[in-house]
Amino acid sequence: MAYASFLWSVSRPAIGLCGECGHGFFAAADRSGPFKFVSQAQDDEVVLAAQPGLFWRRSRHCAIARANRAGCDRARAGITKRVGGLEITSLSPDMVPVLARRPELEVSERPGTNVNYLGFNMDDAILGRREVRQALAFATDREQLIRYLLHGQARIATGILPPNHWAYEPNVAQYSLDATRAETLLDAAGFPREKNGVRMHLLLKTSTEEQARLIGAALQEQWRRVGVELELRPLELATLLSDSVKGNFQINLLRWVGANNDPDVFGICVFVEAYAAGWSESRALPQREDGCADGPDSRGDGPREAQSVVQ
Repeated sequence: MAYASFLWSVSRPAIGLCGECGHGFFAAADRSGPFKFVSQAQDDEVVLAAQPGLFWRRSRHCAIARANRAGCDRARAGITKRVGGLEITSLSPDMVPVLARRPELEVSERPGTNVNYLGFNMDDAILGRREVRQALAFATDREQLIRYLLHGQARIATGILPPNHWAYEPNVAQYSLDATRAETLLDAAGFPREKNGVRMHLLLKTSTEEQARLIGAALQEQWRRVGVELELRPLELATLLSDSVKGNFQINLLRWVGANNDPDVFGICVFVEAYAAGWSESRALPQREDGCADGPDSRGDGPREAQSVVQ
């Protein structure tokens, strides 16, 4: 049987194909794709140029700038038009409506596949209880997060795979805001309110990115209403990922970018073999997943079953 993810796996950016070039390879890089390397300034920009003969128009430079470079004005970091080129960076949700009001710019939108998620450490004495995880889901107002923090530039997810994916399973448990049900679940799990109204203390690790910190602060306020005190701990991304792989966390806030376009992502997230290899960020080890994707006809059945089980 052909392995559908093979080409994606061998083309990941983390895999180097140059064994002896050393650190000087990037400085002399001349790719075979539509663009060639021109120059790079550390923490500033990378300049590419169109390969000769591949474009009917004259060659144009494209400068990709980093939004956090020193002295860069936030609006200019959003987008700047220049002669013969365009400066591009990752836009925060609040910048998009601002730029959309500029008459010389046109904003095009379409559904994305990136997914923000909370990872729960299943080895934790509190979060290992299903009732607690369900209560936190019912205590979370995702519609409010999307409306006010993401400016409507997101949609509620029911799992890892996007709704337009061929292996997406819509028939899974749905969690919408229900504070009363959240409190009932926490009572049933053995976490009544103390005299100060607090049921438990939890720790959420996020990146230092502004959006992640704002979402963490919003969750802190939402969960406090059901008696959960949430401590926020922003970390540099490398530290956050390292702690996630090692299981050194209670809850983390992370984002899947691109990898969730193939159902084999479940092999990284929930399957027993992947957990043993140290990949599982959620530390979730549901035995039901082990081997549920066996067989040549299970490319769709396995992921759909996994989406139904992992709730």
